[in-house]
This record gives sequence, C-alpha cells and structure tokens, in this order.
Amino acid sequence: MYKYICIFIYMFIKKKLNNNIYYFKLYDITQTEYDHFIYNFESLFNKQKNFKIIFDLSNLTILDFLFSKQFLLFMKNNAIKTKIYIDKTSIIIPNEFIRKNINFCIFNFYKPIKPNEITDTFENAINFLNN
Repeated sequence: MYKYICIFIYMFIKKKLNNNIYYFKLYDITQTEYDHFIYNFESLFNKQKNFKIIFDLSNLTILDFLFSKQFLLFMKNNAIKTKIYIDKTSIIIPNEFIRKNINFCIFNFYKPIKPNEITDTFENAINFLNN
C-alpha cells in the first residue's frame, strides 16, 4: 500500500511515502536537532520537485513548541520555494484542545501559502494530501 523509506535522525523520523509525500515525526527537540531538521527540509526544496508533507506532532512537548517561531520564520523566508514546491501540508495533532489552539494561535501569525489541514490521525492526513 505505502512504500516507506525511513531515516531516523535524532528528534525526528523522516519517511518518504508514495506520491512524493514526506512524513516527519517531531519530538524532544534540541537546537542542534532542529538545525539538522531544517537542513533536511532545505534538501527537499533543493530537489526542485513538488512534494507534500505530513508533520506528526503527536508526541510534541511544551518545550518543543519553543521552536515553532523559528520554523514559521524559516517558512516565511522560504515563501517563494513553498509556493513553488509544496503542494499541501497536513499536521497530525491528536489532542483536540491543542489542535484548536495551534490552528488559532499559529495560523493567525503565519497565513499558510498552500492548502493545509490539522487532523488527528495519519489516515486523515493521507486522505487530505491525496485528494
């Protein structure tokens, strides 16, 4: 059904699924690990091919949210590449309270350039990206 290529790197898991979908599971982030994540994310842009992303934030802690501002700034600085290469993004957050707060707080500061959905399961994330 899905083709998985797994790369385990510190605080995140990166998998390439079929249809050029990349899956990132993020947790227990340190600055060095965040920098490594950004390096890997930039490598996707450097391929100069369209892709879709799933960010699985199921195991994120309060401390991990400290990196959200840095990541939003990274995305804002790469707005042109985002417009060109990212087709859709899905974010997995099982907790409804956190999901609603992320949707309200984060996306009021950073308006997504491409379609996105915050969902509660991997299956819903895949369905959104494939439709």
